[in-house]
Amino acid sequence: MGSFGSHLLAALQMRANALEVRTSVEHFEVVAKNFEFYFRQALCTAQAKTDRLIVARQPWLAEPQAGKQRWEYLWHGAVGNVFREEVKVFYSTQVVCRCLELIDERATSVAQELGLECRELRSAIETGFNSYNDLFHFTPSGAADVAAILARVVIAGQVRH
Repeated sequence: MGSFGSHLLAALQMRANALEVRTSVEHFEVVAKNFEFYFRQALCTAQAKTDRLIVARQPWLAEPQAGKQRWEYLWHGAVGNVFREEVKVFYSTQVVCRCLELIDERATSVAQELGLECRELRSAIETGFNSYNDLFHFTPSGAADVAAILARVVIAGQVRH
């Protein structure tokens, strides 16, 4: 069994050698409804157990000005599990990003309906490979930015005695 790094390199190679790259998603509404149902359920469960719940919306890498080829071949969007099997079909990075936008809209809507604090992080994080290793995972610099943003949110909302 190889290391995570070797699996990740294999995943990147699979994406580069993909036999098919899909540029649309059929029946995305089913995925979005499923996400909304389970996200709402998770938030309601958490809300019942705390005085304050903050929804930190998942940021993702927008198409950077530099590293466009690297962005095109991100390993996300596999039709299958790149860590367990050889995958030959992927969704394009643009399609994955559009799906993320739709999921983000659902997450924001659910949080607002439940009256929860909802924080957008994406606009406050530098877009590019200095902040992101791939589509969603941060570099140490990107992670520090997110931590600082969320720390300010938590501290600003604390009740002062």
